[in-house]
Amino acid sequence: MNFFLLYKVTMSPSGIINYLKLKKLKENYEKKIELLNLHNVELSQKIQLIKNNREFQEKIIRQRLHFGRKNELIYIRVN
Repeated sequence: MNFFLLYKVTMSPSGIINYLKLKKLKENYEKKIELLNLHNVELSQKIQLIKNNREFQEKIIRQRLHFGRKNELIYIRVN
């Protein structure tokens, strides 16, 4: 009887070992969610900058699309 109870408490799918594994898994997911939420906030701020800040729009266009101003030379570094 005691062996069965010990097994049930520790090794069964509803036992303490499985509980601890699930608890650790939950903590890992919570950390991932927190990181994703922070990343989401950063992206939202960047979107607002792109929508509302003309200078930031120009900076992004110049960097990513290699556009330049009139009479400006663009140097592109090739690795």
